[in-house]
Amino acid sequence: MDKRGFLACLGLSFFLTLLVSPLYGQEGSVKDDLRKIVSTAKGQLSEAVTKLLDSGAENFTVELEKLFEQRLSERVKKLEEAIVARDKRIAELEAKLKEVSQPKPSPLPAGPKAFLGVHHVDVPQEVRAVLKIENGALVTHVVEGSPAAGAGLTAGDVIVAVNDKSTSSVDLGPTIASMKPDQDVSLTYFHDGQKATKTVKLGDRDKFVAAQLKPQPPPPEKKKEPVVLGISIRARDGGIFVEEVEQSFTGSTAGLVKNDKLTQVNGKDMKTVDEVAEALGKIMEGDKLTLTYVRGEETVVVTLVGSHGKEGAKLLARDVKKKETPQPKKPAYLGVEVVPDAAGVRIVVVLPDCAAAAAGLRQGDVLVKANDQSLGDVSQLKALLDKLSAGDKVSLVVTRGSETLKMDVLLGAEGEKIAAPPKEAPKKPGKLGITGGQFRQGDSTLVQVTALSSGGAAEKAGIQLRDIIVKANQTDVRVLDDLTKLLGSLSAGQTVTLRVRRGNDEKDIPVVLGE
Repeated sequence: MDKRGFLACLGLSFFLTLLVSPLYGQEGSVKDDLRKIVSTAKGQLSEAVTKLLDSGAENFTVELEKLFEQRLSERVKKLEEAIVARDKRIAELEAKLKEVSQPKPSPLPAGPKAFLGVHHVDVPQEVRAVLKIENGALVTHVVEGSPAAGAGLTAGDVIVAVNDKSTSSVDLGPTIASMKPDQDVSLTYFHDGQKATKTVKLGDRDKFVAAQLKPQPPPPEKKKEPVVLGISIRARDGGIFVEEVEQSFTGSTAGLVKNDKLTQVNGKDMKTVDEVAEALGKIMEGDKLTLTYVRGEETVVVTLVGSHGKEGAKLLARDVKKKETPQPKKPAYLGVEVVPDAAGVRIVVVLPDCAAAAAGLRQGDVLVKANDQSLGDVSQLKALLDKLSAGDKVSLVVTRGSETLKMDVLLGAEGEKIAAPPKEAPKKPGKLGITGGQFRQGDSTLVQVTALSSGGAAEKAGIQLRDIIVKANQTDVRVLDDLTKLLGSLSAGQTVTLRVRRGNDEKDIPVVLGE
């Protein structure tokens, strides 16, 4: 039914409502009027009404009302279906509009692609703990000849920011890919535990790859990665203690458990968490590694082959030592009998094989001071020795006749024999190997070499006959006795520097004295 037919239907419905209902009993007049109305309309409804008029049906008005109610019901149903279809279409259009209006990620720039030249992985938890960072990219390999290699980046560095924006292993690649070749970028990273910032000029990936396609020498062996213990540690109570151990890593293979105190890595004492991180950063997977840790009263030393990841470590040796109980110290024993003296305490007996005899103390020596404390009587010496133990040293000031001597005495224990130290062999006097004479020149006396011992020290050093000796070890030599006295204080093997005048020239000549 078209629009005009629909309006006619509504008009007929309205007409019947006002006209037909009050005219029951005047059916013939109604039929005539209705026939006139439908004769001017076209469509299924008009045809149905005309057919009903022609049928001569009884209860015509009732049948006519049923016809219109049926037609109106069908029309309402079609309108409802049309409304549902319209609402569905509106929802589809709204969804399409929403999709179109959503911002799309910017595509990677066309053309040349930027290139840094590092391989990287997520930063292990223990490294993040040491560096006190939340994210970053742990460099596992630096491509030879790349911008990263040129900037000095190395495997083990941790990149934490690009152009002051924090990054991770997931973000680093897309961030660099969004930039252009030859663009300068600021990299913030940790190298050997120290934070640094460096500007790097990015390369062109395509050009770099093309250059690599040229005949190249065989690639070097894959660079080893640092050993990862797989533990978290914390400094407390004056040491480095294990807080957590992840299974299957090198730390668990070494037998480390929570609350173990890590004391050494490869024999080097560890005092801070940074020292542990630095030491491990220098040990590569596959290398031997020695860890020393304390558990209760035991000290454990393990040697193993370290691994960068899980399942790769191999235990080679494990040694457990119980903490030794220190032996009590024995009381100090000097080994003398003393009596009071006006200057201190005088030794009347030196017992053999004791500390005093080994130090060279003699009967009759007077002990004036001990450890800078004046000795007025015997009780003071005893009180001082009571505070010391066997193995300690005591400094003594001793008078022996007119001499005052200072001695450091290693104390022993009563009943223990102490051997006297071996006496040094007397030093042999040094010999210069010349014969000298002196003669006057004006108001001065000169010392001149008049003879040389064949193969002697002076001849070996280059001293010549008739050389004038002006100085010896910066001391003026005015007469022959000056040289003799100086040489008398020197021994064989020592060096004396002679200044000699030869003609108009003077020069210093070092001479190693002979025997």
